[in-house]
Amino acid sequence: MENGLTNGLTGDWRFLAAPQGEINGRIMESPDGPALVIEHAAYAEGSRWEQAVRGLSPGLLLTLTGAAQTQGCWKSIGQDRFMAGTSLSLEAFGQDPLRGPVSLGAVEHVFFPPANPDGTIQDGARMEGALRLVVPDGTDFVLASARLSGAGSVTFSGLALTAKAADAARMNDEMVDRLKAAGTIQSSDVEQAFRRTPRHHFLPEVNRGRVYEDDAVATHFAEGTEWSISSSSQPTVMALMLEQLRVAPGMRVLEIGAGTGYNAALLASLAGGGGNVWTVDVDEPFCAEARAHLAAAGVQGVQVVCADGWGGWPDAAPFDRITLTASAHDISPFWFEQLRDGGLLVLPWGAPNTQQRSAAFRKEGGRLIMESLHFCGFMELRGAYQWSPSDGETAGRSWQDWQDWLFPGQPKGDPASLVAYPLGTAPPVGEDQHSVKHRWFEYVASWA
Repeated sequence: MENGLTNGLTGDWRFLAAPQGEINGRIMESPDGPALVIEHAAYAEGSRWEQAVRGLSPGLLLTLTGAAQTQGCWKSIGQDRFMAGTSLSLEAFGQDPLRGPVSLGAVEHVFFPPANPDGTIQDGARMEGALRLVVPDGTDFVLASARLSGAGSVTFSGLALTAKAADAARMNDEMVDRLKAAGTIQSSDVEQAFRRTPRHHFLPEVNRGRVYEDDAVATHFAEGTEWSISSSSQPTVMALMLEQLRVAPGMRVLEIGAGTGYNAALLASLAGGGGNVWTVDVDEPFCAEARAHLAAAGVQGVQVVCADGWGGWPDAAPFDRITLTASAHDISPFWFEQLRDGGLLVLPWGAPNTQQRSAAFRKEGGRLIMESLHFCGFMELRGAYQWSPSDGETAGRSWQDWQDWLFPGQPKGDPASLVAYPLGTAPPVGEDQHSVKHRWFEYVASWA
């Protein structure tokens, strides 16, 4: 079975309806074989089809693939959005003599339909997905599930489960191949940095199937809550920001937000590993964890420092490159001072809980000139100058709302040009420009 499992799923699916509402589950034939249908007349939570797969050896890499088509589930993606949750999942269970089945780990793929130009969702679009799980020791069975939470209907088709021996190096290469195929990784330098830096060293407690998915993985939470305060970022976003940063061998690099240490390891690979990468985090336990992960991965040339990232790290300044792995709503004057002329600053720019942009700025002539913007989403920078209510009420708003607040009355869409000036140094604003002053910088934009 280890190498011959080409479709470990059978017709023995079981339907479990959510406890409320008018709900229907049925199996129909499709060109891809049996298709699983879930219909909700009104909003309901967690109806699912599921099937237990047994006889799987520990260490196998399982891959569940399939497609989903929704009808009437996805209304909008604005502030008042009403979206159904459509997903596939794999969960491993062991047997406890007293408690019965006990979860040993799970992975999930959530389907997100494409959007129309007006922001509405393309209802009925076929969405393909895949997820991976390495079978843990002690597994009795793995439960495959297809799920709907919300209103409307979904049809899952082409479901297949395959298995092969789990090999971390191959899994890492396959993740990089997917990033290249998507056009996320564009340069050979960034590609080789990812290939030389296996992610599992930085997420040792996470199932390797999930480690090598293109997903962010939350690692620490605010005490007593489910609010994440540290994570390993989505590889797609990491690659986009590394492409923006353009690190070359010998450059001095400062990272704000050590996290797991994974991004610092990628930076060290790009910078040549000569001890010229510094990563700063406000929490000493996170710093200790990052140091341990870097050591386990055999990464040299990274200095992990416990300090408030808003102040940068003056002891090692100046830097050729500065990058953040947490969102900032303004630019720190310390980052500006510690960045060489001609150097690049790349940061997630925007308010917490909003759609942000990864902004790349080049320092030139006492100002920061925007080079590029990409969509992103990060938890906020923590420390003495983290976001506060006095900075504006934007929780739960989209980037367009944030842009409206930042540049009210201006055209929709990203500005054609954007320059950040230390407060009090900007020239008079032209007729085709718009400016906004934050605490430390004035931002001057043009849509022409």
